[in-house]
Amino acid sequence: LEKVAKKNGVTFSVKIAEGLPAFVVGDETRIRLVLSHLVRNAVKFTSSGSIQLSCQQENPQDQKLKFSVTDTGIGISREGQKKMFLPFSQVDGSTTRRFGGAGLGLAIAKRSVDLLGGTIGFESTLDKGSCFWFTVPVSFGESPATKKKSTPRPQGSNLSNPSVLVAEDCKPNQDLIESMLNRLNCEVKIVQNGQEAVDCIRAHSHFDAIFMDLHMPVMDGFEATVEIRKWEGGGKKIPIIALTADVLPGTRQKCLAAGMNAYHQKPITIDELEKILQELRQPELASG
Repeated sequence: LEKVAKKNGVTFSVKIAEGLPAFVVGDETRIRLVLSHLVRNAVKFTSSGSIQLSCQQENPQDQKLKFSVTDTGIGISREGQKKMFLPFSQVDGSTTRRFGGAGLGLAIAKRSVDLLGGTIGFESTLDKGSCFWFTVPVSFGESPATKKKSTPRPQGSNLSNPSVLVAEDCKPNQDLIESMLNRLNCEVKIVQNGQEAVDCIRAHSHFDAIFMDLHMPVMDGFEATVEIRKWEGGGKKIPIIALTADVLPGTRQKCLAAGMNAYHQKPITIDELEKILQELRQPELASG
């Protein structure tokens, strides 16, 4: 993203406040996910000027970090600010046409921060820029020697290394789910869109489950599911689970109508993933 910004003539900088502990322990994967969405947003809506990512301790008395992404982009009108962090809530149609995207990144960022036990917000002035920030609780002062590594969960849950296909076009989301699935002892294959998912299933139909994003380029998750079900015919059907930040009314029903088995909101938690994988051992994957 830094390379994209510089290519567009935008200055990208990182500022770390003085006095922060040498070692900080937190949910690195989710923090990285939120930062990636905020920086992506800033790069998308900033055509000149600068973008700065900063980190500081929110309060000397608390073990919390505050991350901020400040840009000199198009800014947000007062009316548009009321829609922030809601799915499909770009300020207006012209924004979508000019800059692209479904407007789900901020919704995912907010839910991720909520799961971390933090807060998220922003300040913005139309035509002058925006500052999106979030705070998260962490632990200070733990050294690499004592830091707990992310290890696979015990085999007591009877997961037995399932093979999983993930269709997801957003790199931060890919990294998050792949990290969690690896912890659950899964063999993971990532594809970028629905068409790649269809092609992969046709070539390698050995997957135990498919986690399907809904809104992707080339072919969306709905169409991909329909194509996969057509290809399977009357044979054994691979469980397809929708993973999306789209929580609009009717989306779940649309997923099931396309042939998916279940619907879950992004970002999904590792406990939710583990429950889904355990259900794969049942005669039918429970929808939910």
